[in-house]
Amino acid sequence: MAFSLRSKVGQYQHVPLDYTKNHIRLVRLKPSLTNADAIDCEIVIADLDKPPPYSTLSYTWGPPTPSHQIYIENKALKASQKSLNDRSRRRIIFPIGKSRMSFGIRDNLFRFLEEFRKRRDKEHSDWYLWIDQLSIDQTNPAERNHQVQMMSKIYSSCESVIVWLGDGSTSHTAFDTEYEAAKRHGDDKALAVIFLNGYFERLWIVQEFVLARRIRLLIKDIWVIKDHIDYTAFMKKAQPLLEQQASSSALDLFNARALRYQRPHRVHYERIEALITRFGRHGCEDPRDKLYGLSGLVSPEQRIEVDYGRSKQQVFMDIALLLCTAYVHDSDIATEQQSKAQLELLKDVSLQMGFTQTQQSSLEFLLRMIWYPGRGDKGRLIPCAITAMGFDAAEECMRIFDRWWIEITGTKFYVECTDWEADRVKIVVLETAWKAASETVSEVKHFTRKPITAPRRMSDEYFIDLDC
Repeated sequence: MAFSLRSKVGQYQHVPLDYTKNHIRLVRLKPSLTNADAIDCEIVIADLDKPPPYSTLSYTWGPPTPSHQIYIENKALKASQKSLNDRSRRRIIFPIGKSRMSFGIRDNLFRFLEEFRKRRDKEHSDWYLWIDQLSIDQTNPAERNHQVQMMSKIYSSCESVIVWLGDGSTSHTAFDTEYEAAKRHGDDKALAVIFLNGYFERLWIVQEFVLARRIRLLIKDIWVIKDHIDYTAFMKKAQPLLEQQASSSALDLFNARALRYQRPHRVHYERIEALITRFGRHGCEDPRDKLYGLSGLVSPEQRIEVDYGRSKQQVFMDIALLLCTAYVHDSDIATEQQSKAQLELLKDVSLQMGFTQTQQSSLEFLLRMIWYPGRGDKGRLIPCAITAMGFDAAEECMRIFDRWWIEITGTKFYVECTDWEADRVKIVVLETAWKAASETVSEVKHFTRKPITAPRRMSDEYFIDLDC
């Protein structure tokens, strides 16, 4: 009978959120009679300004297959007017309608839900969870924009962030070593093994981990960190070991968290370009999250507007422009060191974006012209002179080729995505106006291994030299 009923269950559809308010979806697991029972949960919509107690889950999504079906009771909500009588002074939420439907999730999340349902204690049995895979309609770009823009508040408002390192069912061969280390985490050497987990190499977990007021770390069926006292003891043992690993991603993560909360009642923000420099090489499924996945850690005035309607090429140029505006040239040595480091960083990030071969080669050509190897090289562009950067897809600009572009004081320079192994290099200057001059360039010019002759009043140091 149970199978017959479930075979008729419909596919879960997210109830739309009100984008004019700070609304989020929260998940609550239902108890089960046995561990073999299907995962049943309910999803509610809550006001983030006055939420019920909830925890957020920080984890890696993992591959799309295998996937599992869970069952969700979808609820419409209203807030109680008697919330002041609640001991937590939080808004109480009551269901006013429901429907039970199925929903597919990835394996790593399914393993967590199975384990958490067994391990949750009485204190947290009625708590809600915020889980991106369930709480955000991933098929709705407008909702993703809205929710990702709220990430800073979502993670800083929760009671705790649960870090899930997996159960070893589909993870790497070193998991058994990590799990044994977790069971005897009083052993300093064994403890460091935990940080080999791929979790610490993912970009999205950076802001999730750093923004958390409290960290709870779960590996399989063991709470390595369950409260603040555990965290303090854990870090006392782990810090010296992490510092011995010069390239440790986990060390960068813990240091960023310590820096953010080093002063009581005062939150430390970092500049977005500094975060990209430190964490830009971390992996993420959507290349655009190289930028958006870190936005919750920057100050509100520097926060980038999240827009998943922009292409990955456009978002990459947003990243490049941020590094341009942060460019420093206090001395020849500093300029050379910084330019080389930023050039290598942007190359690494661009290779992870999944551009086509012609897009990649033409982009690297443009980047080499911008991040020159020293101030003495007068034939290159100075990054801080660039006011805008972008990408035009061929079909959008009615052209044969895609093209990258940079803007200097109102004038755009285009680099077409053609075969850069050919001897001819094309740089196209389209109609535009100089702010410092009252003349325009209206004709399209093609150059073969020759420098562009700049309009009058243009400084020599802004010349584009194609002999590179």
